[in-house]
Amino acid sequence: MIYVEWLRVRNVARVTAIVLGVFLLVALVLRIGLNSKLDITNQVVNQFGSGTSTKTTQMLPNGIERTILRDSDGSSLTMDAYPDGNHHIVITEPASRHHSDDDNNFIAGSVHVQSTPHGKFVTTVIDTNGSAPFEFYLMLADVVALIVSTLLAAPLARERDGHLEFALTKPISRTAYSIGAMSVDLAGILICMVMAIVAMIIAQAMFEVPHVDFTASNPAIVLASVLFPFTWYAFVCGLTASVPRNYGAVLGFVWPASIVIVLLASLTMSDTLLGRAVHDIAWPISRIIPLSYMYLGGHTDPVTGQLLPDPVRLINLAISFVLFLIYSALAVFQWRRVEA
Repeated sequence: MIYVEWLRVRNVARVTAIVLGVFLLVALVLRIGLNSKLDITNQVVNQFGSGTSTKTTQMLPNGIERTILRDSDGSSLTMDAYPDGNHHIVITEPASRHHSDDDNNFIAGSVHVQSTPHGKFVTTVIDTNGSAPFEFYLMLADVVALIVSTLLAAPLARERDGHLEFALTKPISRTAYSIGAMSVDLAGILICMVMAIVAMIIAQAMFEVPHVDFTASNPAIVLASVLFPFTWYAFVCGLTASVPRNYGAVLGFVWPASIVIVLLASLTMSDTLLGRAVHDIAWPISRIIPLSYMYLGGHTDPVTGQLLPDPVRLINLAISFVLFLIYSALAVFQWRRVEA
């Protein structure tokens, strides 16, 4: 009977692969269509300076092509184009020309930008193809995992749907079947997460050479990215294990209902008596919804550069694990009560 669940996982994985394939096809079309506009060298050079800049280009011994532009107002640009597709750009320009009034130091995927003011000038350092933290891929894979976990949820309700009220032969162990079926689905969720990560790396390779950074990966954050869709799956299984039919309605409404409850719980709404009443009702209900604990944020250690989870996030991780155990046990308990 576990074989049937493997077939469900195969079908969902097949659909996921098709969707990811369409995503890659769209990325390929965009890459071909925007090929002329993705030349970072021409883009930066054309936008720099006042139009009277002097330009020099030289090839360094290590294969790096260096382009230097100098403007009459003291602005300068030094761009190193590496053989692997990475560009290291240093721009020095007057503060009046700089687009931001504040210091910038951020990472957006593989793009690293840092701006530092000094006197009347601002120096901006850009790495266009830097290493992307592995957590960046995990967070995007979680979106796929949450969708897949909803599609695979309710295995016990599916098995119960259409059955007679009694059986003429002794069935297999209810506990063994329920645990086995849910374990198969969890394995399917992991498979789809891996497929999503591979697809994202392939799509990135169409535009730049991927550099995945595993050095700063924190085990707690990696564990959280896997546990959150698992907890959501167990939550939906617990809701549907006793539903003999029409479990699809539960799968369809559980997302919008959960999102609304979590949003109402996060809003104070203390201006009116009704608002406070809605918040007071929604908040305790939201504590049992896994969406309340799905957050992968953290902070970077200034010394080691390692991404560290916030202590509150560690508490959320522990709560999610407890909820996963509770909802899984609840689903198994309900399934044990089914006679056929």
